[in-house]
Amino acid sequence: MKGKEERYPDYALFKGLQRPLELMGIQGRYIYWAAGAAGGAIVGFILAYCLAGFVAGLVTLAAVLSTGIALIIFKQQKGLHSKKVDRVRLCLLASGMTVRNHHGNACGYIDC
Repeated sequence: MKGKEERYPDYALFKGLQRPLELMGIQGRYIYWAAGAAGGAIVGFILAYCLAGFVAGLVTLAAVLSTGIALIIFKQQKGLHSKKVDRVRLCLLASGMTVRNHHGNACGYIDC
């Protein structure tokens, strides 16, 4: 048996669908955003109903839901894996300010 190479049996391996999770047109992490917006709207309705009445509760519910939906639509248009844009931070020095990017490299100098 030394000359014969031993071979293990082949099994099918499920590697997933290779697509992002989607529920009713909402993709990936925005499903959690939608759940948070719905939960916040319900809690807001209950608080506003207890404090100010039914109409205030409905207004709060509509405001929180519409804000959440608009935010999800706006963010989802940028893409599922959108990154933050490079922000410039200002470092105060004794004689002036140096403009630095997010890597810490100096981009320019501003004299005060």
